[in-house]
Amino acid sequence: MRTAQKHFLPVTALLLFSSIGFAQPDTLNLQERNKQLVLLINDLFNRNMPEQAMRYFSDSLVKMGDINGKSFFRAINDDIQQTFPDVQTRITRLWADGDWVIADCIFSGTHRGIATLPHHGGLLIGKEPTNKPFKVQHIRMYRISKGRIVERRAVRDDVGMYQQLGLLPQPAPIVKPN
Repeated sequence: MRTAQKHFLPVTALLLFSSIGFAQPDTLNLQERNKQLVLLINDLFNRNMPEQAMRYFSDSLVKMGDINGKSFFRAINDDIQQTFPDVQTRITRLWADGDWVIADCIFSGTHRGIATLPHHGGLLIGKEPTNKPFKVQHIRMYRISKGRIVERRAVRDDVGMYQQLGLLPQPAPIVKPN
């Protein structure tokens, strides 16, 4: 009985999705290739190989709705690397929908440098290193065309990062009413 139940849901889902045209094989292959591209660039940035990662970005990259270009994105990345020399992004989940890939990430590092550019809200510009570690959630969205990232957006927990670095106060404890 348990074996039949274990296979019931996946088979039902497969029949349902195939009957409504959920993902045709060529679309699925493109989405899987796009997800692999996001994993590759994340790995290159984690290994501090930005030059290799930048090969996969469009020269006219749109970041957070503005056409800043690849060179601006590279400058921001270099400043983040200077501010947090041990910075890492661990992708915990990936989704693909058409030409978009969404990555749920854990972003972590230690504040050991002084930022000169306005990344993460700009609060780190000119701040002396706290030498404190942080670990926060990011959600990153990538639009991919012809094997290149043409747009990148992010939702970040900057407040949580600043609190962990001691640059903002911790929230007051929640008191449950009686």
